[in-house]
Amino acid sequence: MPSSAFRSALCFWGASFPLAKASSDLSFLIIGDWGGGDDDMPASPGETCNAAGMAKVASELNAQFVLAVGDNFYDSGIHADNLGRFKSTFDDVFTGSSLDVDWFVIAGNHDHRGNVSYQLDFSKQSTRWKFPSLYYSFTKSLPSGKVAQFVMFDSVVAAGMGEMDSETGEILAASGPE
Repeated sequence: MPSSAFRSALCFWGASFPLAKASSDLSFLIIGDWGGGDDDMPASPGETCNAAGMAKVASELNAQFVLAVGDNFYDSGIHADNLGRFKSTFDDVFTGSSLDVDWFVIAGNHDHRGNVSYQLDFSKQSTRWKFPSLYYSFTKSLPSGKVAQFVMFDSVVAAGMGEMDSETGEILAASGPE
């Protein structure tokens, strides 16, 4: 696999790759390990490049939402003294109109180095950022009448690096296969 420096260089040189057309009635993007650099470089070159690429792909596929699957803020999550990272790492970077969709968010290990409750609270301020709890689910209806259910769970806590409360366990149990 090419190094991250090589991949970033491809982006800056304008390299592009053919986009596979979606064959589904449900189009969405998934991104993980995306959260910029540290507080001194809240938006890394790689993140900026990814945001531009995501905007293009989201537009071409008419993506309906984004799954942000953790490590949203490198290197140490969000703390009381770096709340501006929501703007500098997220709002100011993922600016393409095609990315003005719901972002369903879950925390990663780097996010847990900070206070994840700040990310939960940001859901109340942002029209895009959807992170109601460490464990949640949502559904999307398909034109066929079928429903796709997405279960978001914090694997850091599930791996035993935190505690799962009884409500979370009930949500996960209820979200299992039918």
